[in-house]
Amino acid sequence: MYQTKALVNIATLHLENHDTHQAIVHYERLLHLEAELLLEAGSEENLPEFWTRELQCGLHLNLSIAYKAIGDMNSAIKHAQKYVAFIEKYGFQGKLKAESYHNTGMLNEVLGNYNDAINNYNKYLDECKRNSDKKGVAQAYGCLGSVYAALRNWKLSLTYHEQYVAMAARFDDKRMQIIANEMLADTLMLKEDYESALQAYEEMINCCIRTDYRTRATGMCKLGHAYRALKKNQYSLYFYEQAAQLAEDFEFPEIETLCHYNIACIHQQSTQMKELEVALKYFESLVPYYESKIREHRAEASHCPQEYLTQLQVLVVCVFSLFWFMF
Repeated sequence: MYQTKALVNIATLHLENHDTHQAIVHYERLLHLEAELLLEAGSEENLPEFWTRELQCGLHLNLSIAYKAIGDMNSAIKHAQKYVAFIEKYGFQGKLKAESYHNTGMLNEVLGNYNDAINNYNKYLDECKRNSDKKGVAQAYGCLGSVYAALRNWKLSLTYHEQYVAMAARFDDKRMQIIANEMLADTLMLKEDYESALQAYEEMINCCIRTDYRTRATGMCKLGHAYRALKKNQYSLYFYEQAAQLAEDFEFPEIETLCHYNIACIHQQSTQMKELEVALKYFESLVPYYESKIREHRAEASHCPQEYLTQLQVLVVCVFSLFWFMF
């Protein structure tokens, strides 16, 4: 009993210190302890009282969240599925059950298991309706909209997204309005309806409170994407530069890096030596950045976003072409 309490508390302290790897080590030790207890007890029904059903469920939920945080999506989905199985087995209801489906759906979506994700999100939707959780229903619509977008089912995708946007506006929930408009805009970008995407990104930014600098920087960066897709490079550069400055001021390195990548790609097409030099400066700093990120994921056997590999390939080609042109 004392060992169980100690391991739970140590894992919690490591999470509070943002040391996710050490938290996982102690959560995994709890799983080994459970195996020992099961061996002694002979069955789950005979486990000691301190090894509660809530502990069993929470252990797999925390492992799922922790593995997701370090990018090990396969381990994350494995524990998310075990969490759902325990929730269903022990008859837990309400928000706890609904969120178990939502969490598993998100992981399946990241891994490209779209049919499984749709199944999870539909269960999430059903639970939210059963619990009269209207905000949960709206969120489920947004999630389903994104999965159907990945499957290129535009009609169904946009129907779900529009319901999400409308419900968020009706609740007058600014955070929900930001997420709903961003998800709609991302789908419109995928659909190549760039003009409509611009409007949705602008609405996303308009919903920000003054101090929500991360959302504002993200929205400006995505406006840059939309204008770049429309081949309006001057507008695109303006928003990328605004987003990069905001990201630098408030320390959002991933947004700043993405902005610099796109600024460099635009300047690389210029005939002006000054702009080509700016592009080369960014390229030379970005190549080692992406290489290190990819190495980290490979060393940890964690999920590496495809964007890292694609952008690194583009960077290497651009660096060679710029050196050839300039020197």
